[in-house]
Amino acid sequence: MSVLPTEINYGNFLLDIHSTLLEDFDTNSRSGKRIFVVEKSKSLVIKELSMETNHPETYDGRQDHIPALKTPEIESFTNVYEGKDYTIDFTVPEFTAVCPKTGLPDFGVIFISYIPTSRCIELKSFKEYILSYRNVGIFHEFLVNKILEDLIAAIDPKYLKVIGDYNARGGIKTIVTREYTKA
Repeated sequence: MSVLPTEINYGNFLLDIHSTLLEDFDTNSRSGKRIFVVEKSKSLVIKELSMETNHPETYDGRQDHIPALKTPEIESFTNVYEGKDYTIDFTVPEFTAVCPKTGLPDFGVIFISYIPTSRCIELKSFKEYILSYRNVGIFHEFLVNKILEDLIAAIDPKYLKVIGDYNARGGIKTIVTREYTKA
């Protein structure tokens, strides 16, 4: 049986695709790799992902565009109780973005707490804003900072706190917090 290898660059992964019959496939010859096999009739698609993840140089420059990332506008409405200090809290329990390193989805909960001045966050537009991150590759740390900065620009609050509480990935749970107090 012949093997027709093709290499495809896909993000950070090198996909090594072979078309061959199942009985010709030998997993022992591919040590040091994680191999995913999908059977398609009498052929296979083999995706090899390197298990080595220590590539710090691949992070440089990947997130430089985040501060200028265009997102839907966060609308606001007039706070008729301006001058009264009260706190507004809301939670995004099913937040999803994409890991810029692996291309896999990142899930978490976003908590927002703020004391408004003259404007309050309009929730429908905020929902659209949050949903716009669904297909964006963004590090946890940068997402929390981006949300905080966009909310400050939209409503100029007296106080604002944004927490990103992410599901564990690789056995590590990440919680990122940033606070702002108007001077």
